[in-house]
Amino acid sequence: MNGFDKRKNYGGDASHWKDWRIKVTTWLGQVNRTFETLVRKLDRSENEPQEPEEGHRMKVGATELTTEEEWCGEELYHRPVQKCEGPALAIVRNQNTQGKERGRIAWYRTLRDAEG
Repeated sequence: MNGFDKRKNYGGDASHWKDWRIKVTTWLGQVNRTFETLVRKLDRSENEPQEPEEGHRMKVGATELTTEEEWCGEELYHRPVQKCEGPALAIVRNQNTQGKERGRIAWYRTLRDAEG
């Protein structure tokens, strides 16, 4: 069952965010340790990720991402699509047309919505 119980989806209630986040990030870290460094960068970033200009690497803040972190960023879109519902899913779904940055933007916005 992909390591998750379907009843443990995140619906946008900030009081559930920390528990849901630790479960998701721990599971993602088992898939690929690079998720841990990427999520830490997103957690500390004061600016929402932006789509890079043609020929430039993606960034979180002023820090360029590695190729592995870029791949993990796309997965940060797919996992919440599967594990969010209600208002939280709406935040993620609204990033569907954001190109390569959609996963990082979805994570960043969900995090900021939950933690203020």
